[in-house]
Amino acid sequence: MANIVAGFGVPHTPVFPFFVKRDGPESETAKLFAAQKEQLAAVRPDVIVMFDTDHLNTFFLDNLPIFAVGVDKEFTGPNDEPREMPVYKIPSALDLAAHIRRNSIEAGFDTALARSGTGLQGMADRLAALGGTLHLRSRPGQGTTVSGRLPVPGS
Repeated sequence: MANIVAGFGVPHTPVFPFFVKRDGPESETAKLFAAQKEQLAAVRPDVIVMFDTDHLNTFFLDNLPIFAVGVDKEFTGPNDEPREMPVYKIPSALDLAAHIRRNSIEAGFDTALARSGTGLQGMADRLAALGGTLHLRSRPGQGTTVSGRLPVPGS
């Protein structure tokens, strides 16, 4: 069983790097992404599972999934031409990605079907379909922690 050590929600627009370049490292956008970078480094994940909408770069309107699992040895990005961002090659956990995709489909989760329930209940339902669990802890003045457990083959 693997532990989900963090969850992040990040707004995305290809012009964020432009804003940081234009407004400088003390801009609100730069500070927020720097804080998120520190938080990600602090939890020291073994793997990152990213949920993304793809911006029509791979799919078209007749087959645009709300949830897609990329299964490959590596990914190159960004691919939506933000001139201020260098292009990176990012290694993938190919076996884990294939496992998540296969088990999602076997559990009846259609990766190309948008439904209601995309919030916390939807997350809990998806984890449960894969044999995992979702946990919430909230404390006044300290924020909310969302964590989960997901079975991983060979662990």
